[in-house]
Amino acid sequence: MFWRLTLREIGAIMDGATAALRHRHNENAWLAWHIEGLARVDKLPRLKSLQSHVPGSGTRPAANDSKREFASWSAWVHSHQKG
Repeated sequence: MFWRLTLREIGAIMDGATAALRHRHNENAWLAWHIEGLARVDKLPRLKSLQSHVPGSGTRPAANDSKREFASWSAWVHSHQKG
């Protein structure tokens, strides 16, 4: 498989792997920074205030909302069509 790739493809794969490693490093640095910051506070904030999304919390949009949104986009597209 290795010899079937061009140098450009190998470079693209290496660039992607490098970007993934940098992303993982930044995530770990962010986590360490926040762990240390939380260790310094007197009272820990509630977990829900730190989470971006809690599964099953009812924050999922209703089906009617998506249908209404599609209808508004469809109306906008039809009003901006040339003809």
